[in-house]
This record gives sequence, C-alpha cells and structure tokens, in this order.
Amino acid sequence: MVSPHTSCDSREDFSYCIEGWIRDQQKQTEPEFDTKSRCALARHEMSDQPLTPQLSERPSSPSKRQRTSEAGSGSQWVERLSSVGLDSALPTFTEPTSSGTSASRAPSPTKSVRNRRIQLDYTSPAIYFGPPKISHDSEEESSDNDSGSGGAERAAPTLPQVQRLSLDNITPASHTDDQQGIPPAISALVRRLSEETADPALPSDIILQVSRISPTESFRKPLPDTRPSSKSLRRHLRHISRLFEMARELYAGSYDESAWYPLIRDILIHPPHATSATPFVKHEEAHTRQVCTELLPQQKDGRVPTVKVDHLLQFNPSHKQISPLYRAVFRSQPPSFSLSAFNDPVAAKTFTCAVIEVKPPGGNFQEASYQIAIASAAVLERIRTLGGDADGPPVVGWIVHGHFWTLHVSYREGDGSIRVLGPYPSGNTATYLGLYRLLRIIEEVKTWGRDVYFPYLSSMLAQFVGL
Repeated sequence: MVSPHTSCDSREDFSYCIEGWIRDQQKQTEPEFDTKSRCALARHEMSDQPLTPQLSERPSSPSKRQRTSEAGSGSQWVERLSSVGLDSALPTFTEPTSSGTSASRAPSPTKSVRNRRIQLDYTSPAIYFGPPKISHDSEEESSDNDSGSGGAERAAPTLPQVQRLSLDNITPASHTDDQQGIPPAISALVRRLSEETADPALPSDIILQVSRISPTESFRKPLPDTRPSSKSLRRHLRHISRLFEMARELYAGSYDESAWYPLIRDILIHPPHATSATPFVKHEEAHTRQVCTELLPQQKDGRVPTVKVDHLLQFNPSHKQISPLYRAVFRSQPPSFSLSAFNDPVAAKTFTCAVIEVKPPGGNFQEASYQIAIASAAVLERIRTLGGDADGPPVVGWIVHGHFWTLHVSYREGDGSIRVLGPYPSGNTATYLGLYRLLRIIEEVKTWGRDVYFPYLSSMLAQFVGL
C-alpha cells in the first residue's frame, strides 16, 4: 500500500497504487479481478455499467471521502485514495439532497382553501358557490334525443347523470337538480348592481378632462345637451381623481392589505360632501371582529372555524329613522341581545347591510370568497334566529382584490342551504370608468338597504316591542 504522504505523480506509481488497492479487495471479497493486464483494468474502469451502488444501498452516514474533503489537507487526492484502499469497499458517491421533498413540502395555501370551500358542501346548512344547476332540456329536445339515440344510449347513463348520482345526492341537505332557479327578487338585485347598469352618462367637458388625464379611457357617448358640467359633477371628478391616484400608488408600491384600507374607507363613505352628517348607511372597519361562533355552519366534528372580514356597511343607529326602533328593542331585551353576526359590542347594536373583504393584488381570492361566504351565512343565520323568513332579502358582499371589486350576493334557499352568487364585476380603481361604476354601485347598495332591506328588518323587529 501507498503511504498517506506518498505522491503518485508518475504513471507507474499511479498504476501501482491502483493495483495494490485491487489486491486488498481480493482478500475481502469472493470475485476475482483480472489485474494481469492493464487492458483488463482499463476495460473494468470504462465499463458502461457504473460501479456506484443504488441509492437504497448507500450508507446514510457521510463517507470517508466527504470527511477527508472537509479536513482540507494539502494532498487531497492521495489521502482520498489511501483512505479508500485502507478501510472501505468500492467507492461511493454521495449526491446532495434537496432541502424540500414531496413528502416534507408544506401544503399549498390555495389547495388548503379549496378543500375548505369544498367542505362547505357538507356543512349544516350547506353553502354552495355559484348559481344553481338547472336542466335546460325541453320536452322537444328530450324526444329528439330519444328518437335519435335508440336503446343503446338509454341503457348507458351519460356523464352528467353519473355526476349527479355520485356527488349531489350524498350531500346532507339532499340538494338536487330539480330545485327552483334564482328567486326573481335576487335576480333583479344582481341586474340592478351590474356594471352595465352603472355606466355613467357624463357631459362632454368631463369626458374631455378624463381623456387628457388618462388617454386610454373609453366612455359611452356624452350627454346630448351641450351645457357644461355642473359644480357637483366637477367636484365628483376631483374626488375620483384623488381615488385614482391613491390606488395607482398602492399598486405600484406593492403595498400590503392594510395599506389599502384608507382607500377602501374613502370609497365606502362616498359621497364625500354629503349634506347629512348622519347617513342612513355608514362604514365601519371590522378587521378585528370575528363572526359569532354560534352562527357558524356545523360540521361532523363541530362548527367551521370562525373568520373575519375587513369592512362593513352598517345601518346607522344614530339616524333619526333608525334610533327610535333600536332604543325600544334594546330596552325590552337582555344585555346580551345582538342584531349583528359579529362578536363585538358596537357591532351588536345594529344590522349589517354589506360585508367587504380586502386582499392585496397578490392575495388569495379563494380565501376571500371563503370568508365572504362564512360571514354572509352568519348574517343570514342571525336574521333567521330573530324571526326572519327563509325568503328574506339577501346579504351583499364585495371582495376587493387589489384594483378590482367583485360582487357576491348570498341568500337562503328553500331547503335551508346557502347560495353564494358571484363573483360579478363591480367596477375597479384602475380606471376612471371603473371608479365611476364602482361608486354608483355602492350607492345603489345603500339605496337598496334603505328602501328594501331595512323595512324588512324593521317589520321583523316589531315583534320584540309589540308593534
């Protein structure tokens, strides 16, 4: 054997070292190596089959090659060769292992939220996303299919039939496809709050000013009259310009969720120059308020985890049309009596008109939709516990995902389940047109709350004061 401090610079010394190492291996193993000729040795070294053992056979501890390399000696090649010849079998090469494997990798947040959304199909009450599935086949289409397909098609179920058998019929609420469609009042509200309905009709001088600031904007034709814009329209344009600049800076700076709150607040308290100091519907920040646990949907192992939303539109208890009723109700009820779905003493004193969840541009939209669904279901459950009807008004909610606002409308179906319609485009803060639409839709929600939603709630509360 070669001493650890002997160099192998020449070809003869190198061959001597290799042949000595092979002779040591012959004493330890049964197979015989042909070392009589250098050709045999060369064939052995240049074989297409690697000598490296399989990954499952490699030792888990560091090899002596690795320990020798870490020692940092001056003659690394000689020390490696000597250590292999003295103590080990065939050389092993340890490959670097990746820091994260499929077994140890953390689950995707998106998949986790998706699983939670799917589980809402099996809660009590069940919560469904999107419009109900309605069969569009008429009797004529059915007869045409029967005459054209023959007995073979009738014998084998189609894919939609298999899906109905395997998915829909196993839900606890027995949610089937023979249900009714969206109630007319809900459909009318969604149409009322659509982007197309909220398109602004502006005079030509306002459109010209917007085109100078944002030349990519496109509006419908201006009003037919040639009169200049009024003072209120010009003030409204200045307000929208300020919101536009705020949103552009927030997006360009990649700010987090909380940085968007002042912008959301200024949008929700619109109009900024209202004549009344006590509006009928007011804005409340709610990012610290949790949904009441007793209002959450039930699972097999308990209730679903509670959630929070960031902003609320509440009926103002200080308004002259609301405060007399509220005072009479709370005088006749215990201190724990609550009108809200949120666990907060201030929120408990009034009803919620709309819920808003905010996410930054890189936030998880599915998570926001889950939060809106749970919060809306809790609001509907609070109204039910106070004596509300199953066909009562819906709950309106928005998801603010960076620039873009999407509307969600939740209502209770005949079987007790909750249906969450949406997302519907509801304007944005990326364009002047989007801001005009958004502010008008928000005002429509406030008007609907004052004229439709609160009268229903008032009649429901009349039972508590004997009216």
